[in-house]
Amino acid sequence: SMGHRKRLRQALEGDAPAKPEREEQRRQVTIFFCDLIGSTEMATRFDAEDMSEIYERYHSHVQRIIEKHGGRSLFTQGDGIVACFGYPKASENDAERAAMAALAISSSVPDLKFGTDLALHTRIGLATGRVFVRGNVEESSALVGDTLNLASRLQDAAPADGVVVGKTTMRLIERSAKV
Repeated sequence: SMGHRKRLRQALEGDAPAKPEREEQRRQVTIFFCDLIGSTEMATRFDAEDMSEIYERYHSHVQRIIEKHGGRSLFTQGDGIVACFGYPKASENDAERAAMAALAISSSVPDLKFGTDLALHTRIGLATGRVFVRGNVEESSALVGDTLNLASRLQDAAPADGVVVGKTTMRLIERSAKV
């Protein structure tokens, strides 16, 4: 990127390396919040090493689908995965791509096999709104705003292997379908 070339040129010329530019802005994004159902009960059935393998395969599977649909995984915490569509690059169909990823995940996660009678199930919430993006361009950015909280609350309301979509997200999906 231009920032990398600029720092390399400064280093070669003997100047002190410049700090990466901070990117701070308000953006409209679609937040994807996915939770694995029953992970507390699973932790009583499986030892920590097995749970680690289950989480790793589950996270990899979900993140692969998110990236395939143009999203960016922000972080994982235990069995939860938070992703963003519309940052760092926005497009007109971010909400639609998030919904497509959510449907692909909710239908495919139960098919993950672990050599036991274990079947995984998810709940997913999607919310679109304005967030404040704070962070270095080269680092994972911090997104601040109620959109993350809304996506979490929508996920809590979702049925097993279901997706709950916020009003703004739904309007954007419907608008995209009409085009």
